[in-house]
Amino acid sequence: MTDSAPGGDRGPTRIPSFAGWLALALGVLVVLGVLATRFVAAEHTLYHADQVAYWEFSRGLAAQLGSEPWVAAQGVAWSVAHADLNLLPALPVAASMLAVGDSRAAYVATVMAIYGLAVVAMLLGAVRWGSPDGFRPPAWTAIAATLAAVLLFPALWRPVFLGYLGLGGVALGLVIFTLYFRADPATVPWQQLVLIGFLIAMVALFRRWYGFWAVAFCAILVLDLVWRLWGGRPSHRRDLWQAARAPLIVGAATGATLALLAAPLIVDRLAPGYAQEFAAYARSAGLAGGVNELVGEFGLLPLALGVAAAAFLAWHRSTRRIGTLVPLQMVVTYVLMVRLQGHGPHHWYLYLAGALFLVGLAVVRWVSRLVTTRARAATAVAMVGIGLVVMGGVHAEWLRPVADLMGPLVPQHRVRPLRRQDIAEVQRLLAFLDEHIARREGYIYVLGSTGTLSDQSLAFANRSLGTAYRSPASILQSAHVDRRDGFPRMLLEATYVVVPQPTQTGMIAREQQVVVIPTNSFVRGENLARAFRRLPVEFLLEGDVRVWVFERERNITADEVAELSASLRSVYPDRPDIWRP
Repeated sequence: MTDSAPGGDRGPTRIPSFAGWLALALGVLVVLGVLATRFVAAEHTLYHADQVAYWEFSRGLAAQLGSEPWVAAQGVAWSVAHADLNLLPALPVAASMLAVGDSRAAYVATVMAIYGLAVVAMLLGAVRWGSPDGFRPPAWTAIAATLAAVLLFPALWRPVFLGYLGLGGVALGLVIFTLYFRADPATVPWQQLVLIGFLIAMVALFRRWYGFWAVAFCAILVLDLVWRLWGGRPSHRRDLWQAARAPLIVGAATGATLALLAAPLIVDRLAPGYAQEFAAYARSAGLAGGVNELVGEFGLLPLALGVAAAAFLAWHRSTRRIGTLVPLQMVVTYVLMVRLQGHGPHHWYLYLAGALFLVGLAVVRWVSRLVTTRARAATAVAMVGIGLVVMGGVHAEWLRPVADLMGPLVPQHRVRPLRRQDIAEVQRLLAFLDEHIARREGYIYVLGSTGTLSDQSLAFANRSLGTAYRSPASILQSAHVDRRDGFPRMLLEATYVVVPQPTQTGMIAREQQVVVIPTNSFVRGENLARAFRRLPVEFLLEGDVRVWVFERERNITADEVAELSASLRSVYPDRPDIWRP
């Protein structure tokens, strides 16, 4: 398409067509999908914790959907109502895996395709139709702004490469922002407000930590109401209802949805001791540490552009609510999050719906304000170019020197395939366990809670490595977090215990005494460890972690269990669930 350039432009400038920009945006997703597939193919590691959880959930759900779809649907509904780690995010992925297979590469590529496409589509919709003043930018401008935003924040894609699927919550957040901010809340149809409430509830259920996002959004609904009441000063009851209807209807719809779908889970989350279960995940780095973490995750350049976008939107009357309330929602979300736990790679999704919404709207409005076609095209291309540099620094090895040269201006993370150098030793350990399981069947308990060694990493070793060891099927679920898991009861059922040295705690050690105290017991030969003998083979894993295997020789006595219980009770005298077998 061509535009005649006003304002002294010397001639027509050709701008890429809508189809061209759309093809470019879809091309980025295809490239990311290919990169993800190649990334997985290059990995040689043991997956653990969240890296493997939803892969296994999706795989199991896919198998059940293929054979017993009604039972699978009941399982999803039950998990939403009762489980912190539910099957809702896995459902669309599992349905797709019926066609593409259940390999790690298929899983990662499916998450990228389904949720990545959803994020891009929802952001494009927000940029094109989300302005409250009816502003509708040209399609090519909207696609360019969308593309620039999704490239500018590699934190969108990094967790997918690591096996997380929280990306879907970003798409839901973008829909909510668009529906709420595209018009005056007093004029939004009640059906749309009910839809917003339903979507907020779905965000809260999508992953546990998205609950912070949902609570923060409800908080800005209240702030928006205060803002409106202060500015409008309603004098009649009808005016007051018009001002208050949005938060009331949205709040009622959110509460009704949660009560209908997940009443037992919500009751559990509102219980006084629920937050204590996550004390082990807390990371208090102070204000300076928090700032450093933000800079390392996003980079100064994307952060600065995000702040500039918010300021630009707040400066103009028509977008002032967006430029003010969306950043406030992000800040409230952050405060709620850090009060309970630190951030893993996937937790940064909490802020990306807001960041994309702000940057996308600001870019498209800024570009559209430029006088000449040539200036608009050049600005759009420049923003996409900046995004490519930021994204490339994180994901492309050949751009690493450029990213390193830019330092804190760009994210400090480098997404590279995980390759453990001790896989041969891990396989020797599994073969050793296989030999003993064949000689004397029994269960295996793993005293470890890190990526180096844990019950999860060994239990899913066959899935990670494409092997067929027998022993992973005999690995018991270990207790990791004191206030969440309680007394390590499965340890009493073990015939074999895998013990690392030094002790493998991946969180705050004082909150993982159910790992620390039993590990020390085996190292020192105390309490229930006296019923076991150490087998005469040692294994050396990454990080100079020595691993021994203990085999039970006799029954564990009540006195030995009582000694272990007493050690745990000395740490948690008021928590019998932690020290009582």
